[in-house]
Amino acid sequence: MEAKQEQPAVMVRVRQLQAAMERYRQGLSEVTGDIESLHAQLEKLHETLQAEDAARVLARYDEQLEALQEEAGKAARHLQELDDSRAEEAGQFQHVSEFAAAVQNFTASMEDFNQRADALSQKLYHKDFNNAVKAQQTLAADARREKDRELRHVTDHDFDILKEQYQASLANCAQQELVRAYLQAAGRLLLGARLRHAEREALHGLMLKLQHSDSKALQAFLDDVLQRCGKTI
Repeated sequence: MEAKQEQPAVMVRVRQLQAAMERYRQGLSEVTGDIESLHAQLEKLHETLQAEDAARVLARYDEQLEALQEEAGKAARHLQELDDSRAEEAGQFQHVSEFAAAVQNFTASMEDFNQRADALSQKLYHKDFNNAVKAQQTLAADARREKDRELRHVTDHDFDILKEQYQASLANCAQQELVRAYLQAAGRLLLGARLRHAEREALHGLMLKLQHSDSKALQAFLDDVLQRCGKTI
């Protein structure tokens, strides 16, 4: 009688173990599918990084990261289910531990991927910034060359250029008489003289150097030249 009473209890325990193992296999199958899906997405991201422009990949990075996080959440839920059923069968503990280690490895891989993506984003930002600075420098250099060309050559708007140069600083100069005398002398020289191109270039260079010379050297030069002409300063 006792043997017959124990038999149903054993069968109940066996059925419980079978049910627990079935839940474990089902949960492990779902987790395996989740892991394969995660790996597929990571491989797809890796291929895309190699095949497409990095800036376009980074533009879609947030969307793909959300999908990966959702998959990781599903894996965590399956892990909890396995933990619940683990109490019914001690032999499942090792499998669950291995899965937990796999999830940790996946998390570490995602953190590494995130860091590399951030580094790539920073690199692209600095590259764009440097290109913008170079473009501005190029525009500034082009503007200076164009300004120099207008000052050194005859144009169809010379009057406007002369007026602009004068208004820039000389119109309100404190020494208006000196400026006026200089303009009158320069006007007589340039309008009255018939200088060849080489002579005009030499005069231009002389005027530049007069503005950028040591005061003693400038005075000595003027004394020497004007004395030869029978004049003094």
